[in-house]
Order: sequence, then structure tokens, then C-alpha cells
Amino acid sequence: MNDNSSESRYDQTTAEQSLATTEFKEALPPNCPPDGAKNPVTQVVLRLVSSQDVSEEDFFSYAKLGKKPHFDVCPCLLASCSVFSSSSGHHRIGAHIKLPKLRERKYVAKVKLTPQSGLVQYANSNSGHIDLWMFSTFNPLENVLEVLDVKSI
Repeated sequence: MNDNSSESRYDQTTAEQSLATTEFKEALPPNCPPDGAKNPVTQVVLRLVSSQDVSEEDFFSYAKLGKKPHFDVCPCLLASCSVFSSSSGHHRIGAHIKLPKLRERKYVAKVKLTPQSGLVQYANSNSGHIDLWMFSTFNPLENVLEVLDVKSI
């Protein structure tokens, strides 16, 4: 898969089609997800988690957890679950665990996404960061393939 091709990262379903029939796992601010968000193709993503015993809370957004970012962030992005592409996100994980709010996250969950998981927006091809707005029908715990110590990545 070519990470630079937007067609390879998104399913053909548009956000408008999905929004008409689907509810999201978390309450979202107005106009969220953004117009550019689309269904992902089937892929494995990485999520920083607190322990090997992954819990539902490990997939909550900062908004749901009531956490405030250290910098100005759009409320819609604050309401997303941050994940990283497995192909380009490995090198970014080490940098992120040094951030004050992520220091306690010592593990990485590999999670399978499908077009039915939710809507995503890719930050850019260099960071590997993906904003994920999960559909209410998606259970991330059932889609965890494995959990690794962050040092092993």
C-alpha cells in the first residue's frame, strides 16, 4: 500500500453517506467529523495504551477524559481517538511517549480498522498520525490484535 495515495488509505464511502446512517461512540461537537473525514480501508493502526490489559478507557478521546491539551486544538480533533499508521507511525511513537500527558502510556496496541470502524482523517504522510472518530458499533477491544511494550517497537 502506498501511504502517499489518499485513495489507498480511504474506502470509497463518503463521510456524508456514513453520517446519514451512523452514530458515533462519543458525543461530538458541531460539524464533526470534518468534511474531509472518510472511512478507512482495512488496516492495522497503533494506539498508545497504559498497560498490557487494554481497557475501553484506553480508546477514549481527550474530550471524553476531560483532559486539556497543552496547545490550542480544534474541539473536533480533541474528540477523536489518536492512532498512528503501522507503516509510518513507529518512529513517532518514541517521540510521543516523551510528552507529559503520554508518559504513563508504556504499551502500544495494534488495532485492526475496517471501513465499519468509523471515520478517519490523516494528518500528513510524514507523521503517521490519524484522527479516528469511532462508530458506536465499533468495539476497539475486540479489534486489538496484540499489545507490545513500547520499547520493542
